[in-house]
Amino acid sequence: MSVLRPVFLVTLIFALSGCLHWRQQPLTGRDHVSGWSDQIRAAADEAYLYAQMSVNAYDDGDRYDLGPDIRTVANVPNDRIGFAYSLFERSRDGRLAEIIIAFRGTEFRTREDWIDAISSPARIRRA
Repeated sequence: MSVLRPVFLVTLIFALSGCLHWRQQPLTGRDHVSGWSDQIRAAADEAYLYAQMSVNAYDDGDRYDLGPDIRTVANVPNDRIGFAYSLFERSRDGRLAEIIIAFRGTEFRTREDWIDAISSPARIRRA
């Protein structure tokens, strides 16, 4: 027991120090009409296309036009444990730049998928 206490304390100190920002860079461009800084708007711009792909991974008829540089390679439907995903390819200058896998989350339309999401560790292991 005496060995565990110092190990726990050192681990706790390191874990908490990761939450501190020693030198946070100032946020710029906060005069934008949204009130969001340049850094936050840039992160949102970068994430937006991936969010659209994750919406397209669902098989509910809603689809975003992903533009000419994104190609849907596969839409894999739910298997027996409710695991489903879509595969996309992104090109830049006519060359393959990225392969993106968008996993579906829980689809609340079916009771089975909801129950599988809560009770199926196999779904987590597969991801």
